[in-house]
Amino acid sequence: MDKIFFEIEPRKQNNEIIYVAKIQMSELLKEKRADTELTSKVEHLENLYRETIEFCKQQLNAITNTSNQQKIFLYWDIADKLWQFLTISDKTGFFLNYANKHFARDLKVSERTIRRLLMFRKNVNNKLSLDSAKSWTYYTRRYYRLKRNMNNNE
Repeated sequence: MDKIFFEIEPRKQNNEIIYVAKIQMSELLKEKRADTELTSKVEHLENLYRETIEFCKQQLNAITNTSNQQKIFLYWDIADKLWQFLTISDKTGFFLNYANKHFARDLKVSERTIRRLLMFRKNVNNKLSLDSAKSWTYYTRRYYRLKRNMNNNE
């Protein structure tokens, strides 16, 4: 199935940030779906993106006030929420162009952090498998080394 490529643009409306999906007309013309179905899916993605960003911002704020032993679980929650958004959008036939840039912009973190979060989530499917004695740095360096070693062996 072909994916519809889209981007998310933050806009101010009534002193509140809203997220608007932008789709190129050429992408829409390729689609044979009914306009109402496509419109409802785009609105769902916009709402899902907003909920994802709000959740992740709350978790990022909580990290600063959390004991070191609990931080890794908050990082996993953030990573999982981003992963869920990408998975859901993919399953509904959409692909977020430059996802890392969008997430970094709206969460006010670096793209490197976003890449690490997604790599972390890709490699740790279950939050319960995390060791609270190990830090975010431990996990991200571990999976970075694994990825680098895999690329060197190819």
